[in-house]
Amino acid sequence: MATTAQRAANARYEKTEKGREARKKVQRKYYKKNAEVIHLKRMKRVYGLEQEEYEQLIEDHDNACALCGKPQEDLARRLLVDHDHETGRVRGLLCTPCNSAIAQLGDNYEGIAKALDYMRDE
Repeated sequence: MATTAQRAANARYEKTEKGREARKKVQRKYYKKNAEVIHLKRMKRVYGLEQEEYEQLIEDHDNACALCGKPQEDLARRLLVDHDHETGRVRGLLCTPCNSAIAQLGDNYEGIAKALDYMRDE
């Protein structure tokens, strides 16, 4: 157990550039080692999804984006949980471009309908 003096010395060290870099290095190493556990805890905290529910979503979408169908293995990042920002209801898993597109259209039916009307008029 660290003494008060040791904790104070550590706090001063972490305020230095060298200390911040050392802290980042430790954090990156920890995240790399525990990435899946951290991800699953975040799914629970943010979306209320248990591990089994998250895995079921992956299975339901054949491990691919629910909108464009691009498989997870073809993506640079993992599929994102798409949810209704007003109700919190999880809708499915999307790739980053599809998730961003929905957000850019206002994350609602009206924005998507306007985009469809625009495309039809072309």
